[in-house]
Amino acid sequence: MPFLDLAAWPPGAAAVFLAACVSAVVSVVSVGATVADARRSRRRLDAATVREQWWTRWSWTLERCLGRSTDQQRAGAAMMCVLLASPWVTREDEAIARVIGIEIARLDLGDEEGRRDPEAGEEP
Repeated sequence: MPFLDLAAWPPGAAAVFLAACVSAVVSVVSVGATVADARRSRRRLDAATVREQWWTRWSWTLERCLGRSTDQQRAGAAMMCVLLASPWVTREDEAIARVIGIEIARLDLGDEEGRRDPEAGEEP
């Protein structure tokens, strides 16, 4: 094969060929890195979108848990149990859930003892 005989190449041709090969390898590696980065970015965006949706539901749940109606509180507590099982829960979310659970239990205990809601302006 005559093109493999470097002595037959004109001066500087080997350097040009080597530069072309190096640039081809760099291009392939660059495309691979770009594709990998795009996939990572997409996963981060998807995770952020899912977390945002989760947070919207979590906010709704907290509002229901602290609502005046017992039915709302029960619906909120049920939804909270479902949301706490999802993989997007942070330690802070779990801490909030514990505090809300304690508050709901306290309010339920207050209702059982015949106490009234002080915000409603009623006396015991």
